[in-house]
Amino acid sequence: MTVGRIPSVEGGIQPTLLTTKGDIIVATGNATLVRQGVGANGTVLTANSAQADGVEWAAPSAPAFVGCALTKTASQSTANNTLTTMTWDSETFDTDGFHDNVTNNSRITIPTGKGGKYLFTAIINWNNSASGYREARFTRNGTAQSYANIAATPTGEAGTVITTILNCSVGDYVDIRVEQSSGGSLDVKSYSIFQCQYLGA
Repeated sequence: MTVGRIPSVEGGIQPTLLTTKGDIIVATGNATLVRQGVGANGTVLTANSAQADGVEWAAPSAPAFVGCALTKTASQSTANNTLTTMTWDSETFDTDGFHDNVTNNSRITIPTGKGGKYLFTAIINWNNSASGYREARFTRNGTAQSYANIAATPTGEAGTVITTILNCSVGDYVDIRVEQSSGGSLDVKSYSIFQCQYLGA
């Protein structure tokens, strides 16, 4: 082995090929090596077949957001001491077809290729009543997963906030079911929300 050379099958690569801290060696073809100069701070080495040496330094791509945010265009009445499934007929956004405003519009359904961990969040805003409790729950494929309860407030509206992380398979659906004990019917307000965000497989 020659002193001052980087070992290789051919006997060595001249260290003078590299000139700057962070330089790397890449191939432009069979047994043809060149210097790839270090990129700017914060850039990442990216494959690009259009480049002579097949790679380039580029700004990292921001991860694409995947998920949806649902709302209601009108208040929804809930009967006393009756579990009621919330419906959602409006979307703020929906990146991958998680929801349909008409068909099964109570549901967020996991689309093809998007199985994994999801953050679900909901804010259920109730009309005013000083009596009883308010409850919201997430269900997955009809089975309850997590709950949130609050007591009624004597004045103003009450908001039930619920959030959870669920491991979901393609085709699973998640909805929100609520219950209240005000002594009569009580509206869930139109500015309630139901959201999901894909966290990864």
